[in-house]
Amino acid sequence: MQNMHTPAIGAPAHLAKGLNPESICLLSLQHALDAIQQAHTDKSTKGKGQAYHRLLNAFHQAILPLFFAEAKGNLSEVSRLMGIHRETITIWCKQLGLNSRVNEEVQA
Repeated sequence: MQNMHTPAIGAPAHLAKGLNPESICLLSLQHALDAIQQAHTDKSTKGKGQAYHRLLNAFHQAILPLFFAEAKGNLSEVSRLMGIHRETITIWCKQLGLNSRVNEEVQA
């Protein structure tokens, strides 16, 4: 599922809605506070928290669309820019419900 505050994967960076490179904050303070609160709840009920997992997913949700926009939707280029194997990026996209395959018309 795509976050409504992040640009669509494949949208050129200069067309991404609301993209302002000087004001990009990948994880809000609210994300961190929510993760801490949920970690306390998880620790009480399940014996351990999941804060790192939640924050890492939020980071991926924020950063991947930006890299896809910069690479004009090219997964191999995203892989080269990030220095991460393309299969890892594909797995992250699947876990987050992001589409790593881009329609050509989105780039036009």
